[in-house]
Amino acid sequence: IAAGNYTLNMYFSQLPSVASIAFDAASEGNTGSTEVGSLTVSHTVVSNTNGILVVGVNMFSTTDPFPTVSTITYAGQSMTFLARAATPAAPSTRIGSEWWYIKAPATGANNIVITFSADAKAVAGGRSYTGVDQTTQVGTAATATGSSTTPSVAVSSATNELVVDTVGIRQNENTPADQT
Repeated sequence: IAAGNYTLNMYFSQLPSVASIAFDAASEGNTGSTEVGSLTVSHTVVSNTNGILVVGVNMFSTTDPFPTVSTITYAGQSMTFLARAATPAAPSTRIGSEWWYIKAPATGANNIVITFSADAKAVAGGRSYTGVDQTTQVGTAATATGSSTTPSVAVSSATNELVVDTVGIRQNENTPADQT
């Protein structure tokens, strides 16, 4: 991360396992430079044996109130909200991050459809895993917000748990021109 003033959000959550957690697939998408009301990302789940799909969404907006994710669906099924953090910074540097998940996601190529409470610029990433405990899919989310070139957060986990994260960073628009 280059030197400068950054605003960030971090989420970490533990995925307890029933066997050995294995990576299945990843996807990503973004709205580009336009604020929009929704974002659709294609994601292909290869196997859903004790599976889970987690989606991290990072939003940028100058509107008040700051947008949130209203709903996320995968293959038409509602996903479950896990955690949210947003910076209280000035509108030009605000960022919000959210985590959502669904257990036993449908296999094959399907859409993750993210609907926002108001237009926002956003990036989103989905990751699916197998071998996840289907009774207790996620642990307690750990979050942090602030401005730093070395973001961090303390996370508790146990043997056979996988920690997943999303980090949203927005560089201050007043960073000097000589910084890269």
